[in-house]
Amino acid sequence: MRLGQLVVDVTPARVSRDFRLLLICRTVVLLGAGFIAVAAPVQVYRLTESSLQVGLISLTLGMTMLLGFIAGGVLADRMDRRKLILLSSATVVLAFSAFAINAAVASSHELLFIYLIVIVGAGVEGIGETALSAVTPALVAPEHLAAGSGLIVVTSQLGLIAGPALGGVIIAGAGLPGTYAAAAVAILISTVLLTTLPALPPGSGESTADGEKEGVFASIAEGFRFVRHNKLIRGVLIIDLCATGFGVPQTLFPQLVAEVFHGGPEMIGFLAAAPAAGALLASVSSGWTSRVRRSGRALIIAVLLMGVAYIGFGLSPHLVPAMVFLAIIGGVDSVSEILRRALLMHNTPDHLQGRVNSLWLAQASTSYSLGSTTSGFAAGLFGPAVAIIGAGALCVSGVAALASTSPELRDATLATQDSDGVSGSTEKDPGVEVSLG
Repeated sequence: MRLGQLVVDVTPARVSRDFRLLLICRTVVLLGAGFIAVAAPVQVYRLTESSLQVGLISLTLGMTMLLGFIAGGVLADRMDRRKLILLSSATVVLAFSAFAINAAVASSHELLFIYLIVIVGAGVEGIGETALSAVTPALVAPEHLAAGSGLIVVTSQLGLIAGPALGGVIIAGAGLPGTYAAAAVAILISTVLLTTLPALPPGSGESTADGEKEGVFASIAEGFRFVRHNKLIRGVLIIDLCATGFGVPQTLFPQLVAEVFHGGPEMIGFLAAAPAAGALLASVSSGWTSRVRRSGRALIIAVLLMGVAYIGFGLSPHLVPAMVFLAIIGGVDSVSEILRRALLMHNTPDHLQGRVNSLWLAQASTSYSLGSTTSGFAAGLFGPAVAIIGAGALCVSGVAALASTSPELRDATLATQDSDGVSGSTEKDPGVEVSLG
Protein backbone atom coordinates (compact mmCIF):
# COMPACT_ATOMS: atom_id res chain seq x y z
CA MET A 1 0.00 0.00 0.00
CA ARG A 2 1.33 3.43 -0.95
CA LEU A 3 1.87 6.05 1.76
CA GLY A 4 -0.67 8.34 0.15
CA GLN A 5 -3.36 5.69 0.62
CA LEU A 6 -2.89 5.80 4.39
CA VAL A 7 -3.75 9.48 4.70
CA VAL A 8 -7.39 10.12 5.51
CA ASP A 9 -9.42 10.23 2.31
CA VAL A 10 -10.94 13.70 1.87
CA THR A 11 -12.85 12.79 -1.29
CA PRO A 12 -16.33 12.99 0.36
CA ALA A 13 -15.63 16.53 1.59
CA ARG A 14 -14.10 17.53 -1.75
CA VAL A 15 -16.94 16.30 -3.97
CA SER A 16 -19.89 17.06 -1.66
CA ARG A 17 -20.33 20.66 -0.63
CA ASP A 18 -23.12 19.69 1.80
CA PHE A 19 -21.01 17.04 3.54
CA ARG A 20 -18.13 19.51 3.76
CA LEU A 21 -20.48 21.99 5.42
CA LEU A 22 -21.70 19.30 7.80
CA LEU A 23 -18.12 18.54 8.88
CA ILE A 24 -17.37 22.21 9.53
CA CYS A 25 -20.53 22.65 11.56
CA ARG A 26 -19.92 19.45 13.51
CA THR A 27 -16.44 20.65 14.47
CA VAL A 28 -17.78 24.02 15.62
CA VAL A 29 -20.51 22.31 17.66
CA LEU A 30 -17.97 20.03 19.34
CA LEU A 31 -15.84 23.04 20.24
CA GLY A 32 -18.82 24.68 21.91
CA ALA A 33 -19.75 21.48 23.69
CA GLY A 34 -16.13 21.23 24.91
CA PHE A 35 -16.42 24.71 26.45
CA ILE A 36 -19.52 23.58 28.36
CA ALA A 37 -17.87 20.30 29.41
CA VAL A 38 -15.24 22.31 31.27
CA ALA A 39 -17.31 25.25 32.47
CA ALA A 40 -20.33 23.44 33.95
CA PRO A 41 -18.35 21.23 36.40
CA VAL A 42 -16.25 24.24 37.42
CA GLN A 43 -19.37 26.30 38.15
CA VAL A 44 -21.11 23.51 40.05
CA TYR A 45 -18.05 22.86 42.20
CA ARG A 46 -17.67 26.57 42.94
CA LEU A 47 -21.29 26.74 44.03
CA THR A 48 -21.37 23.56 46.13
CA GLU A 49 -17.75 22.50 46.80
CA SER A 50 -19.12 18.98 46.30
CA SER A 51 -17.75 16.39 43.88
CA LEU A 52 -21.02 14.50 44.39
CA GLN A 53 -22.94 17.39 42.84
CA VAL A 54 -20.51 17.43 39.92
CA GLY A 55 -21.12 13.71 39.45
CA LEU A 56 -24.89 14.20 39.63
CA ILE A 57 -24.70 16.85 36.93
CA SER A 58 -22.77 14.41 34.72
CA LEU A 59 -25.31 11.66 35.45
CA THR A 60 -28.19 14.00 34.61
CA LEU A 61 -26.50 14.99 31.36
CA GLY A 62 -25.88 11.38 30.34
CA MET A 63 -29.40 10.14 31.13
CA THR A 64 -31.07 13.09 29.41
CA MET A 65 -28.90 12.72 26.31
CA LEU A 66 -29.84 9.02 26.22
CA LEU A 67 -33.52 9.98 26.09
CA GLY A 68 -32.63 12.52 23.40
CA PHE A 69 -31.00 9.79 21.29
CA ILE A 70 -34.14 7.64 21.46
CA ALA A 71 -36.49 10.54 20.68
CA GLY A 72 -34.18 11.75 17.93
CA GLY A 73 -34.23 8.35 16.24
CA VAL A 74 -38.03 8.43 15.93
CA LEU A 75 -38.17 12.09 14.86
CA ALA A 76 -35.35 11.72 12.30
CA ASP A 77 -37.33 8.99 10.54
CA ARG A 78 -40.57 11.02 10.54
CA MET A 79 -39.68 14.59 9.59
CA ASP A 80 -37.26 16.58 7.49
CA ARG A 81 -33.87 15.96 9.11
CA ARG A 82 -32.52 19.39 8.14
CA LYS A 83 -35.41 21.03 9.97
CA LEU A 84 -34.85 18.78 13.00
CA ILE A 85 -31.13 19.66 13.11
CA LEU A 86 -31.90 23.39 12.87
CA LEU A 87 -34.55 23.24 15.61
CA SER A 88 -32.25 21.36 17.97
CA SER A 89 -29.30 23.69 17.23
CA ALA A 90 -31.40 26.79 17.87
CA THR A 91 -32.62 25.35 21.18
CA VAL A 92 -29.04 24.56 22.24
CA VAL A 93 -28.09 28.18 21.49
CA LEU A 94 -30.84 29.31 23.87
CA ALA A 95 -29.72 26.81 26.53
CA PHE A 96 -26.08 27.93 26.35
CA SER A 97 -27.18 31.58 26.46
CA ALA A 98 -29.17 30.78 29.59
CA PHE A 99 -26.00 29.27 31.07
CA ALA A 100 -24.18 32.57 30.42
CA ILE A 101 -26.94 34.66 31.98
CA ASN A 102 -27.17 32.37 35.01
CA ALA A 103 -23.40 32.57 35.56
CA ALA A 104 -23.43 36.37 35.28
CA VAL A 105 -26.43 37.06 37.52
CA ALA A 106 -26.33 35.84 41.14
CA SER A 107 -29.45 33.95 42.17
CA SER A 108 -30.51 31.69 45.00
CA HIS A 109 -31.75 29.21 42.37
CA GLU A 110 -28.49 28.96 40.44
CA LEU A 111 -27.93 25.23 40.98
CA LEU A 112 -31.53 24.27 40.21
CA PHE A 113 -31.36 26.42 37.09
CA ILE A 114 -28.18 24.62 35.98
CA TYR A 115 -29.96 21.28 36.28
CA LEU A 116 -32.88 22.58 34.21
CA ILE A 117 -30.57 23.90 31.50
CA VAL A 118 -28.63 20.64 31.41
CA ILE A 119 -31.84 18.63 31.01
CA VAL A 120 -33.06 20.79 28.12
CA GLY A 121 -29.68 21.23 26.44
CA ALA A 122 -28.53 17.61 26.68
CA GLY A 123 -31.87 16.20 25.55
CA VAL A 124 -32.02 18.45 22.51
CA GLU A 125 -28.34 17.83 21.75
CA GLY A 126 -29.04 14.09 21.72
CA ILE A 127 -31.83 14.64 19.20
CA GLY A 128 -29.57 16.74 16.99
CA GLU A 129 -26.67 14.27 17.14
CA THR A 130 -28.96 11.44 16.01
CA ALA A 131 -30.27 13.51 13.10
CA LEU A 132 -26.73 14.48 12.07
CA SER A 133 -25.71 10.81 12.01
CA ALA A 134 -28.81 9.89 9.98
CA VAL A 135 -28.19 12.40 7.18
CA THR A 136 -24.65 11.30 6.32
CA PRO A 137 -25.66 8.53 3.85
CA ALA A 138 -27.77 11.09 1.95
CA LEU A 139 -24.76 13.40 1.52
CA VAL A 140 -22.05 10.81 0.78
CA ALA A 141 -21.89 8.29 -2.07
CA PRO A 142 -22.03 4.64 -0.90
CA GLU A 143 -18.45 3.98 -2.02
CA HIS A 144 -17.26 6.89 0.14
CA LEU A 145 -19.02 5.94 3.40
CA ALA A 146 -15.85 4.65 5.10
CA ALA A 147 -13.93 7.75 4.04
CA GLY A 148 -16.78 9.94 5.27
CA SER A 149 -16.82 8.09 8.59
CA GLY A 150 -13.07 8.67 8.85
CA LEU A 151 -13.53 12.41 8.37
CA ILE A 152 -16.28 12.45 11.00
CA VAL A 153 -13.97 10.73 13.48
CA VAL A 154 -11.14 13.18 12.67
CA THR A 155 -13.36 16.20 13.33
CA SER A 156 -14.68 14.54 16.49
CA GLN A 157 -11.16 14.02 17.83
CA LEU A 158 -10.13 17.59 16.98
CA GLY A 159 -13.21 18.94 18.74
CA LEU A 160 -12.80 16.70 21.78
CA ILE A 161 -9.16 17.72 22.18
CA ALA A 162 -9.38 21.42 21.31
CA GLY A 163 -12.76 22.15 22.93
CA PRO A 164 -11.90 21.47 26.58
CA ALA A 165 -8.40 22.95 26.17
CA LEU A 166 -9.75 26.20 24.73
CA GLY A 167 -12.54 26.16 27.31
CA GLY A 168 -10.01 26.20 30.13
CA VAL A 169 -8.17 29.13 28.53
CA ILE A 170 -11.41 31.09 28.06
CA ILE A 171 -12.45 30.46 31.68
CA ALA A 172 -9.11 31.84 32.86
CA GLY A 173 -9.51 34.95 30.71
CA ALA A 174 -13.23 35.71 30.34
CA GLY A 175 -14.66 33.77 33.27
CA LEU A 176 -17.64 31.43 33.24
CA PRO A 177 -20.13 33.88 31.63
CA GLY A 178 -17.71 34.53 28.77
CA THR A 179 -17.11 30.80 28.27
CA TYR A 180 -20.83 30.03 28.11
CA ALA A 181 -21.34 32.95 25.73
CA ALA A 182 -18.54 31.67 23.47
CA ALA A 183 -20.22 28.26 23.38
CA ALA A 184 -23.55 29.87 22.43
CA VAL A 185 -21.87 31.87 19.65
CA ALA A 186 -20.20 28.71 18.30
CA ILE A 187 -23.53 26.87 18.06
CA LEU A 188 -25.19 29.97 16.56
CA ILE A 189 -22.57 30.09 13.79
CA SER A 190 -23.14 26.41 13.11
CA THR A 191 -26.92 26.92 12.99
CA VAL A 192 -26.62 29.75 10.47
CA LEU A 193 -24.36 27.66 8.23
CA LEU A 194 -26.70 24.68 8.39
CA THR A 195 -29.58 26.76 7.00
CA THR A 196 -27.94 26.43 3.58
CA LEU A 197 -28.36 22.64 3.56
CA PRO A 198 -31.09 21.29 1.26
CA ALA A 199 -34.20 19.59 2.58
CA LEU A 200 -33.33 16.12 3.91
CA PRO A 201 -36.56 14.13 4.32
CA PRO A 202 -36.35 10.48 5.42
CA GLY A 203 -36.19 8.05 2.53
CA SER A 204 -38.98 5.79 1.42
CA GLY A 205 -39.44 2.40 3.01
CA GLU A 206 -41.96 -0.24 3.90
CA SER A 207 -43.36 1.65 6.85
CA THR A 208 -42.92 5.22 5.62
CA ALA A 209 -46.38 5.54 4.19
CA ASP A 210 -47.95 4.79 7.53
CA GLY A 211 -45.23 6.55 9.53
CA GLU A 212 -47.44 9.41 10.62
CA LYS A 213 -50.11 6.99 11.89
CA GLU A 214 -47.64 4.73 13.65
CA GLY A 215 -47.29 5.28 17.38
CA VAL A 216 -44.00 6.31 18.95
CA PHE A 217 -43.49 3.01 20.76
CA ALA A 218 -44.41 1.04 17.64
CA SER A 219 -41.87 3.09 15.69
CA ILE A 220 -39.16 2.34 18.25
CA ALA A 221 -40.15 -1.33 18.21
CA GLU A 222 -39.70 -1.40 14.42
CA GLY A 223 -36.11 -0.26 14.87
CA PHE A 224 -35.50 -3.00 17.43
CA ARG A 225 -37.04 -5.59 15.10
CA PHE A 226 -34.78 -4.55 12.26
CA VAL A 227 -31.69 -4.88 14.47
CA ARG A 228 -32.85 -8.23 15.82
CA HIS A 229 -33.48 -9.74 12.38
CA ASN A 230 -30.51 -8.24 10.53
CA LYS A 231 -27.61 -10.41 11.64
CA LEU A 232 -24.95 -8.03 10.33
CA ILE A 233 -26.34 -4.96 12.10
CA ARG A 234 -26.80 -7.01 15.26
CA GLY A 235 -23.19 -8.15 15.03
CA VAL A 236 -21.94 -4.57 14.62
CA LEU A 237 -23.85 -3.48 17.72
CA ILE A 238 -22.57 -6.44 19.73
CA ILE A 239 -18.94 -5.80 18.79
CA ASP A 240 -19.52 -2.15 19.66
CA LEU A 241 -20.64 -3.34 23.09
CA CYS A 242 -17.37 -5.28 23.43
CA ALA A 243 -15.38 -2.18 22.45
CA THR A 244 -17.14 0.30 24.74
CA GLY A 245 -18.50 -1.82 27.59
CA PHE A 246 -15.14 -3.37 28.47
CA GLY A 247 -13.10 -0.22 27.92
CA VAL A 248 -10.66 1.40 30.34
CA PRO A 249 -12.62 4.16 32.09
CA GLN A 250 -10.74 7.29 33.08
CA THR A 251 -12.29 6.96 36.52
CA LEU A 252 -9.61 4.33 37.30
CA PHE A 253 -6.71 6.62 36.42
CA PRO A 254 -6.40 8.34 39.85
CA GLN A 255 -6.28 5.00 41.70
CA LEU A 256 -3.88 3.57 39.12
CA VAL A 257 -1.51 6.53 39.50
CA ALA A 258 -1.64 6.35 43.28
CA GLU A 259 -1.26 2.58 43.71
CA VAL A 260 0.76 1.45 40.67
CA PHE A 261 2.70 4.37 39.19
CA HIS A 262 3.10 6.27 42.51
CA GLY A 263 2.93 9.66 40.82
CA GLY A 264 1.14 12.98 41.10
CA PRO A 265 -1.87 14.54 39.36
CA GLU A 266 0.18 15.36 36.27
CA MET A 267 0.34 11.63 35.48
CA ILE A 268 -3.46 11.51 35.28
CA GLY A 269 -3.31 14.15 32.56
CA PHE A 270 -0.72 12.16 30.62
CA LEU A 271 -2.86 9.02 30.82
CA ALA A 272 -5.97 10.91 29.70
CA ALA A 273 -4.16 12.47 26.73
CA ALA A 274 -2.61 9.23 25.40
CA PRO A 275 -5.81 7.62 23.95
CA ALA A 276 -6.81 10.91 22.31
CA ALA A 277 -3.39 11.22 20.69
CA GLY A 278 -3.57 7.64 19.39
CA ALA A 279 -7.10 8.17 18.11
CA LEU A 280 -6.16 11.34 16.26
CA LEU A 281 -3.12 9.70 14.65
CA ALA A 282 -5.16 6.67 13.56
CA SER A 283 -8.03 8.75 12.20
CA VAL A 284 -5.80 10.99 10.06
CA SER A 285 -4.15 7.86 8.62
CA SER A 286 -7.41 6.00 8.00
CA GLY A 287 -7.45 6.23 4.21
CA TRP A 288 -7.02 2.45 3.97
CA THR A 289 -10.42 1.82 5.63
CA SER A 290 -12.26 2.79 2.43
CA ARG A 291 -10.14 0.35 0.39
CA VAL A 292 -10.02 -2.67 2.68
CA ARG A 293 -11.70 -5.66 1.04
CA ARG A 294 -13.16 -7.31 4.16
CA SER A 295 -14.41 -4.49 6.36
CA GLY A 296 -16.00 -6.85 8.86
CA ARG A 297 -12.79 -8.77 9.41
CA ALA A 298 -10.85 -5.54 9.78
CA LEU A 299 -13.36 -4.47 12.44
CA ILE A 300 -12.99 -7.76 14.30
CA ILE A 301 -9.20 -7.50 14.26
CA ALA A 302 -9.30 -3.89 15.49
CA VAL A 303 -11.45 -4.71 18.53
CA LEU A 304 -9.37 -7.82 19.28
CA LEU A 305 -6.25 -5.63 19.30
CA MET A 306 -8.05 -3.26 21.63
CA GLY A 307 -8.66 -6.04 24.13
CA VAL A 308 -5.03 -7.18 23.92
CA ALA A 309 -3.89 -3.58 24.48
CA TYR A 310 -6.14 -3.40 27.57
CA ILE A 311 -4.30 -6.40 29.00
CA GLY A 312 -0.94 -4.84 28.15
CA PHE A 313 -2.00 -1.61 29.83
CA GLY A 314 -3.07 -3.45 32.96
CA LEU A 315 0.26 -5.29 33.10
CA SER A 316 2.35 -2.12 32.62
CA PRO A 317 4.36 -1.27 35.77
CA HIS A 318 5.54 2.11 34.49
CA LEU A 319 3.99 5.21 32.93
CA VAL A 320 5.65 5.13 29.50
CA PRO A 321 4.55 1.62 28.41
CA ALA A 322 1.12 2.34 29.90
CA MET A 323 0.82 5.45 27.70
CA VAL A 324 1.91 3.46 24.65
CA PHE A 325 -0.81 0.87 25.24
CA LEU A 326 -3.37 3.62 25.83
CA ALA A 327 -2.38 5.24 22.54
CA ILE A 328 -2.86 1.87 20.81
CA ILE A 329 -6.27 1.56 22.46
CA GLY A 330 -7.26 5.01 21.21
CA GLY A 331 -5.96 4.24 17.73
CA VAL A 332 -7.70 0.91 17.19
CA ASP A 333 -10.87 2.28 18.78
CA SER A 334 -10.81 5.09 16.23
CA VAL A 335 -10.44 2.58 13.38
CA SER A 336 -13.21 0.39 14.76
CA GLU A 337 -15.53 3.40 15.11
CA ILE A 338 -14.94 4.33 11.46
CA LEU A 339 -15.77 0.80 10.32
CA ARG A 340 -18.75 0.38 12.68
CA ARG A 341 -20.25 3.69 11.59
CA ALA A 342 -19.74 2.94 7.89
CA LEU A 343 -21.17 -0.60 8.10
CA LEU A 344 -24.24 0.62 9.98
CA MET A 345 -24.93 3.39 7.45
CA HIS A 346 -24.23 1.12 4.46
CA ASN A 347 -26.57 -1.67 5.59
CA THR A 348 -29.49 0.31 7.04
CA PRO A 349 -32.42 1.49 4.87
CA ASP A 350 -32.74 5.26 4.81
CA HIS A 351 -36.18 5.27 6.47
CA LEU A 352 -34.58 3.49 9.49
CA GLN A 353 -31.31 5.46 9.68
CA GLY A 354 -32.55 7.62 12.55
CA ARG A 355 -33.72 4.78 14.75
CA VAL A 356 -30.73 2.51 14.12
CA ASN A 357 -28.29 5.36 14.76
CA SER A 358 -30.17 6.25 17.94
CA LEU A 359 -29.87 2.66 19.19
CA TRP A 360 -26.14 2.70 18.42
CA LEU A 361 -25.56 6.04 20.18
CA ALA A 362 -27.70 5.02 23.15
CA GLN A 363 -25.88 1.71 23.49
CA ALA A 364 -22.47 3.39 23.32
CA SER A 365 -23.31 5.89 26.06
CA THR A 366 -24.94 3.37 28.40
CA SER A 367 -22.39 0.60 27.89
CA TYR A 368 -19.50 2.96 28.68
CA SER A 369 -21.25 4.13 31.86
CA LEU A 370 -21.97 0.53 32.85
CA GLY A 371 -18.38 -0.46 32.08
CA SER A 372 -17.07 2.40 34.19
CA THR A 373 -19.26 1.35 37.13
CA THR A 374 -18.30 -2.33 36.82
CA SER A 375 -14.58 -1.55 36.49
CA GLY A 376 -14.75 0.79 39.47
CA PHE A 377 -16.38 -1.93 41.57
CA ALA A 378 -13.79 -4.51 40.46
CA ALA A 379 -10.95 -2.07 41.13
CA GLY A 380 -12.21 -1.59 44.68
CA LEU A 381 -12.13 -5.35 45.28
CA PHE A 382 -9.05 -6.47 43.36
CA GLY A 383 -7.14 -3.31 42.47
CA PRO A 384 -7.12 -1.28 39.22
CA ALA A 385 -4.59 -3.45 37.36
CA VAL A 386 -6.62 -6.63 37.82
CA ALA A 387 -9.82 -4.81 36.83
CA ILE A 388 -8.22 -3.55 33.61
CA ILE A 389 -6.73 -6.96 32.71
CA GLY A 390 -10.13 -8.56 33.35
CA ALA A 391 -11.84 -6.02 31.09
CA GLY A 392 -9.34 -6.78 28.32
CA ALA A 393 -9.86 -10.53 28.68
CA LEU A 394 -13.64 -10.08 28.49
CA CYS A 395 -13.25 -7.94 25.38
CA VAL A 396 -11.06 -10.52 23.62
CA SER A 397 -13.28 -13.47 24.56
CA GLY A 398 -16.46 -11.61 23.55
CA VAL A 399 -15.07 -10.65 20.14
CA ALA A 400 -13.68 -14.15 19.54
CA ALA A 401 -17.06 -15.70 20.32
CA LEU A 402 -18.84 -13.25 18.02
CA ALA A 403 -16.35 -13.79 15.18
CA SER A 404 -16.78 -17.57 15.36
CA THR A 405 -20.60 -17.43 15.29
CA SER A 406 -21.31 -14.50 12.93
CA PRO A 407 -20.30 -15.17 9.31
CA GLU A 408 -22.35 -12.12 8.34
CA LEU A 409 -19.97 -9.89 10.28
CA ARG A 410 -16.85 -11.76 9.15
CA ASP A 411 -17.81 -11.40 5.49
CA ALA A 412 -19.20 -7.86 5.67
CA THR A 413 -17.87 -5.41 3.10
CA LEU A 414 -18.54 -1.83 2.09
CA ALA A 415 -17.92 -2.52 -1.59
CA THR A 416 -21.19 -4.13 -2.68
CA GLN A 417 -24.64 -4.73 -1.27
CA ASP A 418 -27.20 -7.31 -2.25
CA SER A 419 -30.95 -6.91 -2.32
CA ASP A 420 -31.34 -8.03 1.27
CA GLY A 421 -29.19 -5.21 2.53
CA VAL A 422 -26.37 -7.53 3.57
CA SER A 423 -22.92 -7.00 2.18
CA GLY A 424 -21.82 -9.43 -0.46
CA SER A 425 -18.57 -10.64 -1.89
CA THR A 426 -15.97 -8.37 -3.42
CA GLU A 427 -13.71 -10.95 -5.04
CA LYS A 428 -13.39 -8.83 -8.21
CA ASP A 429 -12.91 -5.60 -6.32
CA PRO A 430 -9.26 -4.63 -5.69
CA GLY A 431 -8.49 -3.67 -2.15
CA VAL A 432 -6.60 -4.52 0.98
CA GLU A 433 -7.17 -8.10 2.02
CA VAL A 434 -7.70 -8.72 5.74
CA SER A 435 -7.52 -12.22 7.11
CA LEU A 436 -8.29 -13.74 10.49
CA GLY A 437 -5.80 -16.49 9.87
